[in-house]
Amino acid sequence: MLGFQRIMSRFLETQRHVLTTYLKGTEGEGSRRSEPSPSTVAEGSSQVEWAELLPAADRKEPAAANRAVSSQAGSPRAAELPRPGRLGAGRPRPGRLGAGLPDQAASSPAAPGEAVSPQIGSWEGPDQISAKLVEIVAERTGYPPEMLDPSLDMTADLGIDSIKRVEVLGAFLRACSAVEAESIQEAMERLVQSKTLRGLADSIAEVLQAGGEPAGGQAPEGPPRALDSPDQAASSPAAPPQAREGPPQASKQGAVPEDSKPATVEPGSSSGEAHPNGAVPRFLLDAVKTRLPEERADLGMGVFLISDDETGVAAALSEAIGAHGGRTVLIRTSEGGDAEAEAYTGAEAPATVNLTDRGGVDELVREVRQRHGPIAGIVHLLPLKPAPSFETMEASCLRHRLDLELKGLFHLVQAAASDLSPEANEGGSWIVAATSLGGGFGGDPPGGSFFPGHGGISGLVKTLALEWPGARCKVVDLDPGAETSERARQLFTELAAGDDEVEVGHRGGSRLVRRPRPAPLATDEEAGEEVTIDEGSVIVLTGGARGITAEVARELAERYRPTLVLVGRSPVPPAEESPETGGRTSPRELKAALMEQLRSQDQPVTAERVEAAHSRILREREIRSTLAAIERAGATVDYRQVDVRDERAVAALIDELYRSYGRLDGVIHGAGVIEDRLIEDKSADSFDRVLDTKAVSAFALCRALQPDSLRFLVFFSSVAGLFGNRGQCDYAAANEILNKLALYLDARWAARVVSINWAPWAGAGMVSPELVREFARRDVPVVAPPAGRQALHRELWSGRKGHVEVLLGVGDGVIGRPAREEPPGVDARVHLTGGEGPGPPALDAPPRARGRAS
Repeated sequence: MLGFQRIMSRFLETQRHVLTTYLKGTEGEGSRRSEPSPSTVAEGSSQVEWAELLPAADRKEPAAANRAVSSQAGSPRAAELPRPGRLGAGRPRPGRLGAGLPDQAASSPAAPGEAVSPQIGSWEGPDQISAKLVEIVAERTGYPPEMLDPSLDMTADLGIDSIKRVEVLGAFLRACSAVEAESIQEAMERLVQSKTLRGLADSIAEVLQAGGEPAGGQAPEGPPRALDSPDQAASSPAAPPQAREGPPQASKQGAVPEDSKPATVEPGSSSGEAHPNGAVPRFLLDAVKTRLPEERADLGMGVFLISDDETGVAAALSEAIGAHGGRTVLIRTSEGGDAEAEAYTGAEAPATVNLTDRGGVDELVREVRQRHGPIAGIVHLLPLKPAPSFETMEASCLRHRLDLELKGLFHLVQAAASDLSPEANEGGSWIVAATSLGGGFGGDPPGGSFFPGHGGISGLVKTLALEWPGARCKVVDLDPGAETSERARQLFTELAAGDDEVEVGHRGGSRLVRRPRPAPLATDEEAGEEVTIDEGSVIVLTGGARGITAEVARELAERYRPTLVLVGRSPVPPAEESPETGGRTSPRELKAALMEQLRSQDQPVTAERVEAAHSRILREREIRSTLAAIERAGATVDYRQVDVRDERAVAALIDELYRSYGRLDGVIHGAGVIEDRLIEDKSADSFDRVLDTKAVSAFALCRALQPDSLRFLVFFSSVAGLFGNRGQCDYAAANEILNKLALYLDARWAARVVSINWAPWAGAGMVSPELVREFARRDVPVVAPPAGRQALHRELWSGRKGHVEVLLGVGDGVIGRPAREEPPGVDARVHLTGGEGPGPPALDAPPRARGRAS
């Protein structure tokens, strides 16, 4: 699995290279002052969107990052890159900026009695910086400067997403000295998270004054907007919290101009398509046996919070940690939430707290700190607690279990972040969670205790491993049928292990990790048809008529001409666009028409109103275009407005479709939202929106379907779930839940059930042409829509039942590093029914090496 995390690291490096190149411009450009030049991307173009699944920009020291990338150039089998660290960490900061520079602007003395702004390098304080930013934004958005209140939300009110902010910063850098530009580039990841122009100006001022990253590095506030489909969203180098809109598509009323359309890179084209001839790489996952490392960690560094499973595993583990010099506090969940948060250790009674109550968790953590000092780690064992069977679980019980087990871990991590994050604990910290998927990651037919929600714990922990690279983050999958003492021993060995495996399983005496293997499908001519689709088929697609879901719908329409039921949150647009805006193609023209429309209606003309109307029109154009394209292909299209988070509405819709059509042959679940934010800054409400839209909606969907007559069920998942992704703890959790739900259903249903873990899509408003070309130059693939459409068709046509967790689009030149070598004669690749291999050492075995393993 770490091999594939290397791929994600290469995404990081590529993003950094593209953005740094963009911001620096030509050689020496940053050392001279000039007026901002027009952007290389068409104004208002969706080409500046980034891939939904891309992780946030790497924070390593730029020179080191560039060296790491250059050493890989042209080689998909390059050495493993270091894990992402904080940008500029450990490097000396420049001195006062602008001092003695020949291109520094001269300051004029202030008139008597005039307020003097603090001199910041070559700028007269934040007000001058803010004015320059307003000038740049006005040039790029078409809004007059007087409409651009610096307090406006850049994404929600002005349509300036994080990549467009990079454009703004690029123009701003041309008005800075070379040293100022370098400092801003170092702090770019935080700067693009600024919510308003005023906030961006203040952050730039802090950077220039301190010579580095903004003090405190606070993430923006405010809830993001939801989308119909995750495929319309774009994660960025440091994605802002708002979800991003997808691109406009051509329509009869207001076609999108050619220079504003996202550039679709055709297979084999010279512009950098990474999957020539539509050959999207395909992988499956194997459980591979691996040995424990010889290195052992020192557990006597602080107090561990252990959530109690109430079966004895936590108690045994606590005793073992104590025998090795560590201290523990057992936490037992209280459903009522009104119990006192008292901390106990050793043989005393466990503390009680309602893990669904963030305030109660905060109180508990404060109490632990007061009594025992800083927290060294969290060991989350509550998921091992016996629970009702998933098959019989009511929706309210399911939601409550997710809140306790997944959100409970989220609350614990947030509450203890000041002790556990790399900035707070340079000596190392632990976040270890247990799941009960059978010890083999759910890869064999699951038993009655199987709960797909445990996949969310895995996605959350894997994201933490990327956001907090100094912490020992690990999720350990256990066999619920194993003895209590055995499971405690397995957990202890993983807690003390000195390796960097993030996801480990224990089953039948074997220690397992997941490794991908290439699994290409036969061509249409060579393979038999596994799933039958014809003109009589009825297929439901959640995610609306936009983004990747729309691409897939068009493919199905053109190939098979079935009946397609598209389910989205947006209402059905009017058949024709208003004549006032219908002929407007460029963003500037369209916004001018909207402003005139507001004036004629005696309504206030504000950027917020104009941007909301502009986004709505683009959204309606894309939906209208998709519906028209499906009908032109000869298929029948039925658009239904439903919020998939509403279980009753989903059940009612599916029941009504069965009554109307008499059948449902296939379902493609593509709904989802992205609301990126680092875990310390993620709100509980935002976490719920992301989780509910993608994962909880899938639970509701599968409960409403009639599996006996269903031919296929496809979940659109993401590599963000398999590998984690900075800023997407909730999105990674939701996608991993989809993966485990697919495993559960495939073992029980006759239908083909597959969870496709997509790599980033390009050409549909997800990745800019510049980024596509840079990815191709570095052998980092992205999926162009024609190739992605073909890959999905091939998966349905010739993919085999039992191939459930499928990776599509990640480069087949990087397979991933092998597990630690087994002794000669031991088959490292196992079937998940057990296997030979040395068991874990005894709980009382002394550590072989103390301290943080290198």
